[in-house]
Amino acid sequence: MSEGYYESTLRTEEALKEALKIIDRRISHHSIPLYFGIMAAGTDDEQLLKKAKTVFTAALRGMYLYDRYHETGENIFLAAAEAQMEIVYGEMQPKQAIELRMLWEDLLKFFDFEVEIREKQHIKKQFSRKEIDRYMELKSSDAYFYARIVEFLVGVDLRQICYVNMRLLDILNDFIEYEKDYREEEPNLIIMMLLSFGREQIPQNYSAALRVMKNLGVISEIKEMVDAEVGSIAGVDLGRFNLALYPALIKADWIYHLMNLPSKQQIPSPY
Repeated sequence: MSEGYYESTLRTEEALKEALKIIDRRISHHSIPLYFGIMAAGTDDEQLLKKAKTVFTAALRGMYLYDRYHETGENIFLAAAEAQMEIVYGEMQPKQAIELRMLWEDLLKFFDFEVEIREKQHIKKQFSRKEIDRYMELKSSDAYFYARIVEFLVGVDLRQICYVNMRLLDILNDFIEYEKDYREEEPNLIIMMLLSFGREQIPQNYSAALRVMKNLGVISEIKEMVDAEVGSIAGVDLGRFNLALYPALIKADWIYHLMNLPSKQQIPSPY
C-alpha cells in the first residue's frame, strides 16, 4: 500500500483519539454524573454501580461517535461507535440487548433528519415551528435509550425525568455553543428560531443574538419550552430517586441565566 494510505490512516486514528478525549470530557460534565447519580440513588450494590458506569460510558460514547461519523463520513468513527454499543449489549441479558438494538436503530433516524436541518440552516431558509419542535423532540430522544438501561438495571421506569433532563441539556448546550454552532454551521435551536421569523441576517455574536431574540419574542418562546419541561416534573415523587429531579432544575436555571431572566436560585454561570 502507498505511503499516502498509511499517512491518511494515521491521521484518522489520531482524529479518533482526539474525538474520544473530547467526548469523555463532555459526558463527564453532565451525562455520566446524571445517570450514575440516578443509579446510586437506587442501589448501593458496588458491582451493579460499576457495571452501570461501564454501560453508560459506552452508550454515550457510542452516540457521540456515531454523530461524528455522520458529520465526517469516516468509517473509523462508525466502527468505534459500534464497538462501544457492543459493550452495552454485552452487559445486558439477551432479550434486553435485542430491545436496545431496536431502540438504537430507531435513534439513528434522527441523524438523517439532522442533515435536512443542517442544509436548510446553511441556506438561511425559514423554519416552521413544527419542524423546530420535531427536531428538538428527536434530538433528545436518546434519553429513552438511557432510561431503558436504568430500568433494566434497577427496575424503575424513569423515562420522563431522563427525557426532561436531556431536553433541558440540549437547550442549554444550544445557548452555550451558539457562537461555535454558528461558525461550524451546526443545527442550533436559537438560530432555527431566528430563521423562523424570516431573518436572513443572524448575528454571529451571542450578545447581539440575545438582543434580537428579545425583540422578536424568541426568549419568551424558549422560556415557555423550559417552563413546560419543569412543569412536567413538578410534584413528581420518585421516592428514593428524587435526587434525579435536581439536575433538571439546575439546567433550567442556567438557561434562565443565559437569557438574562430572573433565576429561582443563585447559581454560577456555566461559562
